[in-house]
Amino acid sequence: MPINIQNANISAAKLGISNVSKIFVGHNEIFPSTKEIQSAVFTDTSNLSYSGGTRVFRVTGEAGSTFNVSASNGSGGGSYTLGGSPEDINIAVSNTGCTGSARTITSTLTPTGSTVLQGGGSTFASSFNQTAGPGITNYTGTYTVAVTEVSKTTTTINGVVYYAAPTVWDMTITWNFGGLTASYIHITEQGLGMYNYPNHPDYVTNNLPSLTGGSSQIQIGGNSGWPSGTSGASGSVTVRWTSNTHASDGTTLLNPIIGRYKFSANAYYVVGSCQTFNGSGGSYFNANATIYP
Repeated sequence: MPINIQNANISAAKLGISNVSKIFVGHNEIFPSTKEIQSAVFTDTSNLSYSGGTRVFRVTGEAGSTFNVSASNGSGGGSYTLGGSPEDINIAVSNTGCTGSARTITSTLTPTGSTVLQGGGSTFASSFNQTAGPGITNYTGTYTVAVTEVSKTTTTINGVVYYAAPTVWDMTITWNFGGLTASYIHITEQGLGMYNYPNHPDYVTNNLPSLTGGSSQIQIGGNSGWPSGTSGASGSVTVRWTSNTHASDGTTLLNPIIGRYKFSANAYYVVGSCQTFNGSGGSYFNANATIYP
């Protein structure tokens, strides 16, 4: 609670001829009437990456000082009462994106109530710069799936031709990511337009059992490793698929009758931040081919 003469704060008090630095009523300090903030600055004013982050705005002053903090191009300001000195306020800065412009982040402290600033100014301000985004780099390459019949069996039902077992296809996956690298490629087949679709893992099998995660799913790369002569950057692999009349036990009849087969390959984690492949981004790229009898 300040002591005033009319509307003005008392600027000095004496006991005899000696200056009095503080006066208390009980536990409450009533003189001097003001609290002082000595400084308010960012602890790190080096350039911040376009990807953003958090910086500390540090306030030093007398306990009980009151003030507001605003942040241009940042978030985390508000109204405060200084409890201890220094007090750190986190200012969060967002990611401007790959094509974002450079900008300046400024936090401004404005005293409130009877709080004053050392030096007599009206505000303390501190700034740093956030760099521009690097732009988007496009890589050009090839990623294809082709499928051919090695041998086939068909059946016609009500005038519609279907694949039957045994039928054999070769699926060739070819990739060159133009300087980028896939983490792994996940390969699948899918029977569509089915007349009789056996719900059994053996109805279609492949010739790469050492790389398979199931008879109709294959992963190359990653924990499975890349086939000889290939890598995440480039290569070509041919997978032979066979539709089976019987399961691997030799007795369970499967009899798949399928209208068409779709063979797909998803290449995962090819592009990184601010990169595209053939003009596109995303966590994976798909190549596929559908074959009819």
